[in-house]
Amino acid sequence: ATLRAAIKSCRKVRFSYAGRIRGQTEDRTVRPLGFLYGHRHYLIAAPDGGYAAGAPGAPIRFFSLPQISRPRLLDESFVRDDGFDLRALVSHSFGVFAEDPQDIAWKFSPEAASIARQFEFHPSQSVETLDDGSLLVRFRAGGLLEMAWHLTTWGRHVEVLEPAALKAMLPPEPTDWPALP
Repeated sequence: ATLRAAIKSCRKVRFSYAGRIRGQTEDRTVRPLGFLYGHRHYLIAAPDGGYAAGAPGAPIRFFSLPQISRPRLLDESFVRDDGFDLRALVSHSFGVFAEDPQDIAWKFSPEAASIARQFEFHPSQSVETLDDGSLLVRFRAGGLLEMAWHLTTWGRHVEVLEPAALKAMLPPEPTDWPALP
């Protein structure tokens, strides 16, 4: 609720953030811009330091919501950059990994097609039902590691058609994968 209020009112927020890599908790002051919900949930924000309020080109950071504690709404407001577009920021990514986009093609088994059809894997996706009842999903995005993590939940019911680099990240034999829930 505190983070949502900060976004709506363009007020800075201060919180403790537990970094995953170093494992240290540090206090952060940021200009919150929005949320990204998906496999993991993130606060999208510009760190407050060295940049004028609302300065174009200020760095944007993704803060994992479970790593945030003790958020405090500050009295200090900021001017949101009119050019900031959250959808554009993530349009070339699957999740939050920033990589050069690649052509992606996944084929879901006939058994999983009806479930996969309910997902928006990426805003640019196209879907095609094949003659055998399987579902072909295509889109263009970066974030192969996060895609690999996601695809393992589909088990033997998904086949990566492209790119080869993504296919190489997954278990080689579909029988090694977990079953579809």
